[in-house]
Amino acid sequence: EPLYTNRRDLVEKYPTYEDRYRMQGLLALAYLRAGDKARALPMLAEVIKHDAVSNSFADVYVRENGTEPEQVAATERVLRNALSANPRDGHYLRYLLGFRIYRDRLKDDARVRPVFRELIAQSPHDSYAREALEWLLDNSLTDSEFRADVTRYITSRKENLHFSGYHRYLSDWVTKARQREGFRDKARIAAAELKTANNDVITGLWLKYYFQDT
Repeated sequence: EPLYTNRRDLVEKYPTYEDRYRMQGLLALAYLRAGDKARALPMLAEVIKHDAVSNSFADVYVRENGTEPEQVAATERVLRNALSANPRDGHYLRYLLGFRIYRDRLKDDARVRPVFRELIAQSPHDSYAREALEWLLDNSLTDSEFRADVTRYITSRKENLHFSGYHRYLSDWVTKARQREGFRDKARIAAAELKTANNDVITGLWLKYYFQDT
């Protein structure tokens, strides 16, 4: 078999291979190591529409595409396009949009909030959801905003009880917030909302049997 030097070769020849886009992404990383961004970046922009997570393809794209305003704007468009095409990796793409683009590159907290609220409501997953939730609760501007974010998480938690550890994210935040100056009142609010939510029949039963098994 010849070496696949054309970025479409693997995808077209093996259209049902689950990891075909990962292989294409690895080729893009090889181009980057060779200093060929002109070939690597367009390839990665296409790959992350199908696989953003493997080998941190989307994060590599964000890092390598530059920090000048026009480059950041282009990166944002690429991530948004990938999010539309690849909802399976929405947790990771929203995490990158929120932290890498809006917080770190643009210094725009107002644009971070809706992305992280989407992450919690639509694509909660592992540590990405934990970091998004903690950022929202730490950076809420008003009590009503804080309460709304707590409620959003609690609703999402009930819908995703099967996600290992997800049910602990708010209680873990409360434990830390109780020790922080300026956050104790918010910790009390969140704890009270969490206590009420845990009295829900479905949630309560799930938590009961979860902790019996751990």
